[in-house]
Amino acid sequence: MDLYTDHMVRYFYASGVPLERIDNTGFMVGVAGTCYSRRMQAWKGMLLLEHARGGWMNVYYGNLELIDDVNARWFAKVQKLCFALQSSGRTYPFGNLPGKGGPYGFSAVSTDGALYTLVNPSQTIASVKLPRVHRSQPGLAGGRVQFRDAGFEPKLAGDELRLGPEQMAVVGFGEYARAKYDLGVQEDVLVPAEIRRLDARFVAAGTNAVTATLNAPKDGTVRIIMRQIANGKPLRTSRGAPPDGITLGRILQIQVFQENRSVPVEITYDKALWSGLSWGVGEVKTRNLNPDMPITVRCVSLERRPVELQAEVYVVNYR
Repeated sequence: MDLYTDHMVRYFYASGVPLERIDNTGFMVGVAGTCYSRRMQAWKGMLLLEHARGGWMNVYYGNLELIDDVNARWFAKVQKLCFALQSSGRTYPFGNLPGKGGPYGFSAVSTDGALYTLVNPSQTIASVKLPRVHRSQPGLAGGRVQFRDAGFEPKLAGDELRLGPEQMAVVGFGEYARAKYDLGVQEDVLVPAEIRRLDARFVAAGTNAVTATLNAPKDGTVRIIMRQIANGKPLRTSRGAPPDGITLGRILQIQVFQENRSVPVEITYDKALWSGLSWGVGEVKTRNLNPDMPITVRCVSLERRPVELQAEVYVVNYR
């Protein structure tokens, strides 16, 4: 949800719409299918990005009664910080277009300092050089990581930040490098400390299916990513919203086999989503695998039209 919103904001901005005039509709918590029944999952990063995008209209959607007193105080701390920057500073996007998979972010700059919100949407550990987004901005030194996803610990060296795969972080400079602006860690988003792509050569295995056989890693967690493409673009599939819709785990299937037996695959996208999905991600614990035997990965789509399926396999460690 966050990457899609970032991507669309950048499109509007590239079309000449000032960031402050874009209502990015980026914060939505709740139990309904409209927000994918996420409740409060990853809400802190979502709130920070809502404000980091620089819009002057900030709307919060969903079941706000889920925000308890402790979380409400954190919510207010973010508002106090970001509203001051919105009123006295300017926001600038930088880096790659979010949907292209390279690191990107937004920088809010004022006379007191700067606040950088960064995202690494890739499946790699990436180093990002933070740009001076305005000619009057002082050099970037003495910064402090004020917020990050759990797991991989970002390393800041001068104006360069090292981020884990799919990780988000906030870095402050000047006034905003002070400890009082520390926003902690998003504990419910765990970023791997290590990631390595495995050599998996997928081939067609019938209609809307691909398969690959590869050696099982000896430790870590196997991460499988499948994407559904039509006419060169991602194609989302949906079979209806709750309560009667078919869940996506039954439509975009990730299967793993070893020694003629099915291996459990952990997924989190098995929900009936009104908007559908064009991708799926599953993970397999190596404790469920025989390290001396190959595994077969099979990705299947029940999309009614012919599609192209792309798949990748990684091994990750969360230590």
